[in-house]
Amino acid sequence: MAWGYGASDISFRRGKYTVYISTSADVDSDPDARSLTQDQRFEREKSEMRRLSREFAKHVARALDAQ
Repeated sequence: MAWGYGASDISFRRGKYTVYISTSADVDSDPDARSLTQDQRFEREKSEMRRLSREFAKHVARALDAQ
């Protein structure tokens, strides 16, 4: 598994498949978004994208392993 390969957040190989995963997060819709600084919003967005990418990668890996 690799982080930040090309435009993908996560990439990995499972058997004959190579999977590239990219996510995005809209933290401006969070209830406290207006009280955050630009740097805090950026860090929250980065953290949320990392969390979503890892979670989705686990689902994809399980689905490929089940084949």
